[in-house]
Amino acid sequence: MVAKRKTYFSAKEVADIWRRTKGRCHLCQRKRWRLEQRSRHGWHIDHVHPNVGGLAGTEQPDNFLVACAKCNLRKGRGYWHGEIRARLTRFMKEWGY
Repeated sequence: MVAKRKTYFSAKEVADIWRRTKGRCHLCQRKRWRLEQRSRHGWHIDHVHPNVGGLAGTEQPDNFLVACAKCNLRKGRGYWHGEIRARLTRFMKEWGY
């Protein structure tokens, strides 16, 4: 079963996520955000366990935390490049390269 990616958070869900993390980025642990600073350049709602492949449980409320936009986007690129590398390595091993 593939979990459908969550595309919308209600104001209550956003406030609950922010409150649960006390507005602090769970990645760098340095930056503390105000609730109203959620934006493209402020703070994001981040998946703790990435939704790569739509695994079950990745869209549950406890899998979302506050992350600085900068931290979240940097982390996202890392997963993407890592996933590409892993798939290419697997492909090359399977085909004897």
